[in-house]
Amino acid sequence: MVGINIGLAILSLIIGSLGGLIWYANRSGRNAAQLKADDEALSLAQQTIRVVQNMAQAEADKPNTAEELINRLNNKKS
Repeated sequence: MVGINIGLAILSLIIGSLGGLIWYANRSGRNAAQLKADDEALSLAQQTIRVVQNMAQAEADKPNTAEELINRLNNKKS
């Protein structure tokens, strides 16, 4: 009877350990997926910032008068 109890205890320990390993592996996989999603979101945010900065710079650099616009266009053709 003692041998059966020890065997059940060892079996329970093995099953519990396997369950813990499966839980940990699943958690690690979700964390890795979340990190990848965070990296993609960061990349998209940085790209959006660059676009907005370029738009703001273009707005700041635009000609104020028709004469400045004509001069700017003529200089680009040269």
